[in-house]
Amino acid sequence: MPKPRTIKTHTLESLHARCVEEGDCLIWQGYSANNTPQVYMAGPTSNAGHNGRPVSVRWLMALLEGDAEAAAEQEPGARRGFWVATCGVSGCVAPQHRKRLSKHKMMKHAQQAAMQDSISNALRIERIRRTRRAQVGKLTAEQVEEMVHSPLTLDQAAAHYGVNRSLVYKHRRRASARRVGTVWAGLGSRTNA
Repeated sequence: MPKPRTIKTHTLESLHARCVEEGDCLIWQGYSANNTPQVYMAGPTSNAGHNGRPVSVRWLMALLEGDAEAAAEQEPGARRGFWVATCGVSGCVAPQHRKRLSKHKMMKHAQQAAMQDSISNALRIERIRRTRRAQVGKLTAEQVEEMVHSPLTLDQAAAHYGVNRSLVYKHRRRASARRVGTVWAGLGSRTNA
């Protein structure tokens, strides 16, 4: 029979010990899920065989500091809030950067963050497109045709045109496939004897 798992009882000191100070922020170095620092907390749970549950480190720190909103969430039937970092650092658990949001406000917060991400993503995509548009192909259609029919070996043709050996091989294989056709090309014209 396996030994029952003992769950550590957390204190503010034990939580602070798992953080690193960076400027004003207190960065959590432990487990995170969905950009939310989490820790396993002892307590009753509905899951058989478990005697605890994962909770937000921000919420637990607020609870241990005596925050009324955090304590209210422990009441049966109480609505849980979303404890977010206001500084923009996902792993920050500093008390001055911690804020409780209702579900409605959290959805608005997530929507704004997604909008900001989409704007920065759109700018990134545009930079990539500009770079791609500026790039010109190394070979013209005439050079490809010349390379395909050239008597040079793959290595010699690659050196002559300034391309990779595999590109020369690929174009020569495509050209030969176009001349020969596919293995299925003649099947439609057969008649049954």
